[in-house]
Amino acid sequence: MKGKLNIWLLWAPFCLAVHFTHASSLEAYTGYQSSQHSYLEDSAKLTGLTYGAALNMQSHKLNVKRSNCWACRGPKGHILAGNQYLDLSADAHLYQITSKQGLWLQATRLSHTLQATLSSSETFLDNAGSSLSLNSGTKVDSERIFQRYSLYWYESLSHEGPINRVALFYQLENSPAASTLSNSSASLFDGSFSGFGFSLGRIKDDKGLNFQWRTYFAQLNSSFSNDTTNHRSLNASESEVFQLAGQLHWHYRYRLAPYWYLVPNIKVEFSVLMQGNSEPVDVEHKSLVYSQTSSWLSLQKRF
Repeated sequence: MKGKLNIWLLWAPFCLAVHFTHASSLEAYTGYQSSQHSYLEDSAKLTGLTYGAALNMQSHKLNVKRSNCWACRGPKGHILAGNQYLDLSADAHLYQITSKQGLWLQATRLSHTLQATLSSSETFLDNAGSSLSLNSGTKVDSERIFQRYSLYWYESLSHEGPINRVALFYQLENSPAASTLSNSSASLFDGSFSGFGFSLGRIKDDKGLNFQWRTYFAQLNSSFSNDTTNHRSLNASESEVFQLAGQLHWHYRYRLAPYWYLVPNIKVEFSVLMQGNSEPVDVEHKSLVYSQTSSWLSLQKRF
């Protein structure tokens, strides 16, 4: 009961924003998510119910006199929360190029804790230099924190094309990860992956069935407790990974009454971090794979 109360307290600012700014759409939703990654030697998983809310004012004009202007469209944001799971996103308008196209800033943050059962004995070395021996059969919590900051071009919903979202981004991901280092006997480390990339995608939100997609490509610096192992100085080229990620999203907007819609959603996400060097000597690890499948039902009010 306390968790649901916290969600509705977080939902209250969205309601106030709509009252004063006449949002384009406002929705509340509940659903289910299943996350999994292979960053450890064994798969880690997290499943559970989620609750959330979203506000989209990207079509709301704060300056109706000019088609090209700075910060003249409303914001967009969402919150999705569950047991050991919190997903936040916020978009702010930067500049409107034409009445149909604009530049936007976006910040996203996902924090969740996945659990794995070790199939063999491992040694974990953290970034501060402390080590911990873990026996086979031990259940370990793997906290993953993912952040992405994007500058993107976007074409308005009423004029969507095959590609109507192009972005440049910086991202930072932290999660325990397995690797073999020539200068360390440990097998699990504090993993960190950061760098720049670009994204292509399509946003579509009309009546009836909608399909949206995004792809992400990035070159990232990897760190396996580098403050202790200093493996990046040992071999910088082997301490880089290439990311290929994607997102597929289907939703159906069913009209309940004027301005009210029931919207079922299904979304599939994946990410693969691949080592650039095919024959590593000092830093070696398998491809690090993350996937998430989520479904939810939202009640949407449009303005």
